[in-house]
Amino acid sequence: MNLCDRARKHLESSALLKCWRSSFPRLFDLILTLMSPGRLPLAFGLVIAAACWLAFFGVVEDYIEGDPLIQTDLRVISFLQTLREPGVNQVMLFLTYLGNWQVITAGAVVFAFLMYLSRRWWWLTAFAASILGEQLLSQVTKFTLHRGRPNPDNALLPAAGSSFPSGHALIAFAFYGFIACYAVAQTRSWWARTLIIAGIIPLILGIGFSRIYLGVHWPTDVIASFALGPAWVATVLTVFNLAWPLTSQENSRPLSSWIVAAGVAVWIAFVAAFFLTHPLIERVAPRGLGAVYVGDWRSGREYNVWAPSGRVIMPDEFASRRPESSR
Repeated sequence: MNLCDRARKHLESSALLKCWRSSFPRLFDLILTLMSPGRLPLAFGLVIAAACWLAFFGVVEDYIEGDPLIQTDLRVISFLQTLREPGVNQVMLFLTYLGNWQVITAGAVVFAFLMYLSRRWWWLTAFAASILGEQLLSQVTKFTLHRGRPNPDNALLPAAGSSFPSGHALIAFAFYGFIACYAVAQTRSWWARTLIIAGIIPLILGIGFSRIYLGVHWPTDVIASFALGPAWVATVLTVFNLAWPLTSQENSRPLSSWIVAAGVAVWIAFVAAFFLTHPLIERVAPRGLGAVYVGDWRSGREYNVWAPSGRVIMPDEFASRRPESSR
C-alpha cells in the first residue's frame, strides 16, 4: 500500500474526520479524490494555484500600502542602470522581444494550428483560455491600479500604458509556461521533463528581468507577474481537469516530426526577422537629472510623468516640467 492509499484509509476511518465529512461531504469527497495516485497532478496544481494567487495579492497589497518592498523599486532599477553595456543591452532587447505581442501571437498561431492538426481539442481550448485570460487579467489590473512607469528618460525602449503588472512577464507564463506543461505531459522521460523545465524557467525569468533592465517596469511589476502568471495557468489546467478530465485522447492523431519542425522553424524565422527589423534605440539620460523618490514619482507630486489619460510624457516635455532646483 502506497502513501496515498494509507492517507486515504486514515481519513476514511478517523472518527473526527467522519463528523467533518457529514458537515462538508462534497469538500471531503474532493479531498479523497485528489489523494488518489492518478489525481496527484491535479492536487499539485491546486496547491500551486493557491500559493501563487496569495503571493500576487500580497504584492498588490504591498503596492497599495507602500510597503518596503515597493520602496526598494527605485534602488534596484537604478543599480541595474549602472550595469548597462551595449552587448548586454542587445541580449536584453532580444529577450524582451520574445515577450512582445507580435512574437507571442505568431507562436500562438503555430501552436494552435499544430493542436488543430493533431485534434488535441483539450489542449487547444485550455491554451486559448490561458492566453486570453492572462490578457484580460493584465488589462483589468493595469486599469484598476494605474501605476506609472519608471522615469522614461532612463528607459532604453519607449513604453506606454500602466506599469503594474508586467504584460511581457505575464504573457511569457501564459505562452511558454503552457507549452512547457504540454511538453512535460507528452513525455514520460524524467530526463526530457527536466530539460524542458530547465530550459523554460530561465527563459521566462529572462524576459521578466529584461523589462527591469531596459527601464520600462518596476521590479515589483515583474514580481507580481511571476506570481499571477503561474497562478492563472495552474488554475486553467486544474479547472479543465476537474470539469473535463484529460483522458488518453483516443480521437487525437500523432503529428509527423517534420510538420512540428516546420512550424517551429516558421516561428523562429519570424522572431529573427522581428528582432532584426526592430533595433534598439539607446537613449542617454540628460545630465543633472535629479533623483526621484518612489512616492513622488508614483503620485506625480514632483514630476508629472504620468498623465491621467495614460500617456507617458516624453523626455523633452518631462525636462521642461522639472523644477529649476532639479535641472
